[in-house]
Amino acid sequence: MPAILLAAVLTVPLTSAPAAAGAVAPAAETAAETPIQFTAFTVTPQLIDLDDRDVTVSGRIAKTADPAAGVAGLPVSLGGPDGSLGTGVRTDASGAFTVRATLSRGGTISAMAMAAGYGQAYARVVVRAQAWPTRVSVDRRVSARAERGAAVTLTGRVEVEKGGVWRPMPQARVRASHYVNGASGDIDHAYGARTGADGRFRVNATVYRTGSWVVFANPFHQDFYQWTGADAGEQAVRQPTKIERFDAAEPAPLGGYGLTRFRVLRQAERWEAAPSGTPVAVYFRARGSKSWRRVNGGYVGANGYAEVPMRVPGDGDWQARVPGSAEFSASASGVDYVDARFATFIQGFNATPEPVRKGRKITLRGGLAYREPGNVLLPPLARRTVKFYFRAAKTGKWTYAGSDVTDGNGFFGLKATAKRDGVWRAYFAGDKTFLRSFGKDDYIDVR
Repeated sequence: MPAILLAAVLTVPLTSAPAAAGAVAPAAETAAETPIQFTAFTVTPQLIDLDDRDVTVSGRIAKTADPAAGVAGLPVSLGGPDGSLGTGVRTDASGAFTVRATLSRGGTISAMAMAAGYGQAYARVVVRAQAWPTRVSVDRRVSARAERGAAVTLTGRVEVEKGGVWRPMPQARVRASHYVNGASGDIDHAYGARTGADGRFRVNATVYRTGSWVVFANPFHQDFYQWTGADAGEQAVRQPTKIERFDAAEPAPLGGYGLTRFRVLRQAERWEAAPSGTPVAVYFRARGSKSWRRVNGGYVGANGYAEVPMRVPGDGDWQARVPGSAEFSASASGVDYVDARFATFIQGFNATPEPVRKGRKITLRGGLAYREPGNVLLPPLARRTVKFYFRAAKTGKWTYAGSDVTDGNGFFGLKATAKRDGVWRAYFAGDKTFLRSFGKDDYIDVR
């Protein structure tokens, strides 16, 4: 038990007392006013606790020139920590008065006396409140990890020490606060409850961010208890994720590499871009199959966007995923079906001779091949149409110049008339099996 603090009674005469808190300063005395003073002003007891909050306020007012002459019927205004302690209080025939009151906390009790024909008198007494020690115990600390939005239940007991004995504290206010930047950081959420007759409490809360929980006892009569709290544990919260704008580029090169693009968001206070470096993966499911397999992995870049290359094994579904971790919950994108085709290549395209005289013939030659999965060579692509285009120097317009069908070895060719300087191009438009391709442009100098 803490040492009892004794309060001194302060009786203030008119000539030296400052005005009570909130009182209007006395008007200047006139010759007709009779000066008065408190000859006594006491509060009993001067130390209160929650079990004994009743006090008796008494005093006596007399003429300053003759302290033995009490002033009868004088109105007295009493103020204290609970506001006014009473109205209509007047002194008796001897100048004395007595008022009984129940306080909710400690503080200053003040008195003021005034009436027509008399001066004013003030007095005050400080009453102390005994604060009993309290303690909070938590039955079980929170789990070390949780999903965002998970329910958290905190239970325990609040007790008070009185007379060397710890006993339950009923009707105590309990506050569970969640700190997100350490015990001295920001509180993002707080939840309250009251203890029952047995001093036990149950607080139902929700966790949104990684942080720590602290449970405080906040008694209803705060002046009569020492505040206390208990650490309820730290909690790492996994934030939900989601993937949007997923797209697998198509048509995709069979046996070659395509590209998937998407954006990853996480839910903190709101949905926002996942931080750079968040791992992601791309999965493939072949047409007609029910099984997914991981094809490649990568990381989120700026503003939550990711680009992950994909090796294309054939037609099928593609999906991006965020693997589950201690920081983020797993999530998956929608499914994008991709039609895979063989990649093609125009090889060795050349326009000859060079330079060439105007009006002479030039020959356009090259070969068309494709990439076959598992084959390091590029097999020729026969019986496919290759078109030729010309763009004159210092212009941006392409003009169709003719076409040819590849032979059994994939070769093609065309003879054209040289009219002016410019660039020649060979182009294969592709079909349901093969992707389109362009040859390397060749510039011809016509003189």
